[in-house]
Amino acid sequence: MAAACASVVGAALGTGLIPLLGFGPGVAMVAAPSAAIVPLPRLFHPPGIAVAMNPVLSHPGPWFAGEVVLAFTLVAVTSAALMSRMLPGFPRCPRLMGTQAG
Repeated sequence: MAAACASVVGAALGTGLIPLLGFGPGVAMVAAPSAAIVPLPRLFHPPGIAVAMNPVLSHPGPWFAGEVVLAFTLVAVTSAALMSRMLPGFPRCPRLMGTQAG
């Protein structure tokens, strides 16, 4: 769930930079490291960085974080949680904090 939050925070950050700095690759270079620093502590989420750069490069609109990123991540996290309970051998989701992958 923390990764989903990081994606939404990254998308909102990129969308929020548009009125301040405009569009283009220079703004994307500002959005990427900002998204790496801002999300939840101890969470480096490369897709969150990518969705932070997307709004300033592709102009998807002001509701990109909610309409696209939040909706997709909720579907992805929910389906992974359901599959982990219904399919034997599927990795446990959500994993408890502090447990190691593997």
